[in-house]
Amino acid sequence: MFCARSCCLRRALLGCWCALAVSGAIVLFSSSARFQSARAEPAATGATGAADRARVDPAAWGDDHVGQEVPEYVDIGECLFCHRKDVGGSWDRNRHSRTIHDAPAGDPAMKALAADPAGKSLVGEVQLLLGGRQATRFVRRAEQFGHADLLSAMAVPAERGNRFRIVHPRIADVADKPAANAKPHWDHERFANRCAGCHATAVDPETRNFATVSLDCCACHGDGPLEHSNEPELMPLAKTRKDSPQVVISICASCHIRFGESKATGRPYATNFVAGDNLFRDFRWDWALADDAAINPGDRHVLDLVREVALFGNGDMTCLSCHEVHPGTSLAHRKLPRTAYCAHCHEPGKPLTEHKRYVVHSKLCEY
Repeated sequence: MFCARSCCLRRALLGCWCALAVSGAIVLFSSSARFQSARAEPAATGATGAADRARVDPAAWGDDHVGQEVPEYVDIGECLFCHRKDVGGSWDRNRHSRTIHDAPAGDPAMKALAADPAGKSLVGEVQLLLGGRQATRFVRRAEQFGHADLLSAMAVPAERGNRFRIVHPRIADVADKPAANAKPHWDHERFANRCAGCHATAVDPETRNFATVSLDCCACHGDGPLEHSNEPELMPLAKTRKDSPQVVISICASCHIRFGESKATGRPYATNFVAGDNLFRDFRWDWALADDAAINPGDRHVLDLVREVALFGNGDMTCLSCHEVHPGTSLAHRKLPRTAYCAHCHEPGKPLTEHKRYVVHSKLCEY
């Protein structure tokens, strides 16, 4: 009797799991199919079809915090007290947490700086590293609170092995300063004017002071009220909250669009953006860049998706359809059907395990 019941139970559970799996696949497929259909229909009318598609006003919804004080927020120490089991164990390894991180002597970038004839004398002054495998910048805490100094030299991957080499990039906003004559030096303004908006938390638009280096929880979850511990749906991007595609894309695009500027300050990052705001009330960029073949696929697939949601009003997919931020994985995108959107990173007709080889580059980030 026990064996028969156990067998029936296993069959019932198997049936439930199969039904759930099929339902999940249908949801993923239908969402992607609608997204692809919206993108593909106008294609016959022009080179990209973008010029002939109906548009919405990206700035028409929501609000922003331009002209307001930086809001108070619950910091990461308080967040991880409650989320120590589901997030705390992996957060120090998460890429969002490591937009700026410690600078151990054994780090490949630090080894490269120590071996560089022009930069080795500055190794002892480096306190933090900005970046990762594509490029690494060297950072130290400035004398003024909430500021950081950025070393003019940077580390980029060597051709072989887990090694880096030091380069001295031309300073993009000082066109008459040749890189060949640039001795490594600490820049006191560059981080605040170019990097702070995406590599620090709670940047004051007036003083450019930041509250902490790297990204705190509020960068993506906003200044949610304390009551969210009992009502999690009060927090942006909470699992129990159904944020609109426009809200989701604004949060992600606030750092992942590396082309554009704030209308309020002219800096290359949004002014006092708080998760839940409409990014495009303040931040502007050239929407046509999503079709620019000169832009690397890594950046272009971001621009394409942001444009789909914000400008064309097609909210069937967002960044979170493929990317899980806390686990740091994009495995979900492998479950989606192959569409023209995949061609940003994958060669048509080839296995999806193969990726296009390309060099990530942005004038803003200098890589």
